[in-house]
Amino acid sequence: MNCSDASDGPSVSEAVQDIQLKETLKRIWATRAAEDAADIAFAESVGAIVTEGPWENVPAIRVAYVGVTLRGDHVTLEAIPSFWRYQPPRIGSLTIHHGEGQLIAWRVYLGREIPGALVGIAGGIAPVQAYGLVDGKEFYFRSRGDSWQMQIGDADVIRTPEWFYQENYGTWPEAGGISEDQAYNFIEKAIEHFRSGLPTMVREL
Repeated sequence: MNCSDASDGPSVSEAVQDIQLKETLKRIWATRAAEDAADIAFAESVGAIVTEGPWENVPAIRVAYVGVTLRGDHVTLEAIPSFWRYQPPRIGSLTIHHGEGQLIAWRVYLGREIPGALVGIAGGIAPVQAYGLVDGKEFYFRSRGDSWQMQIGDADVIRTPEWFYQENYGTWPEAGGISEDQAYNFIEKAIEHFRSGLPTMVREL
């Protein structure tokens, strides 16, 4: 073997790293497959499998909807809001689909438990956002700049909410960096105002 032959292949460390990466990916895929199987089994047990689609050139599929709490428990979703429904993912101009009639698991991660409400995970930075349902109506929470707001109801809860509430928070841009706990506290506060019959505020567009 000459010197050029010895330098053609990957170094030992690169080969080891490649093996480790493949093993890690195998574990991730195995874990995901086990989670999907558990999600589908739960959805089947509570009748939470529905058919979604078709979408343009993508055929309809069956979706097992499962709510997952902060503790990791499976819960039944009383309704599937528009922003939680499965949509075929896109990569550039290519729409990805799983094949007509195939069954997939679709997890909805939930935040703090509030009686009569389903609250999605609050997250993000400038804005901090959360979506969910309260008393059967969709809601959208948003915190950015120097205020936070809660919008509830209507077919388009973001653009034309039935009920709107807003409060100032600190100085710009502090509201865009609130914690998850603060977001849930504000959501609870807004829900209390909504349930008390507080009139909607005028929403500035």
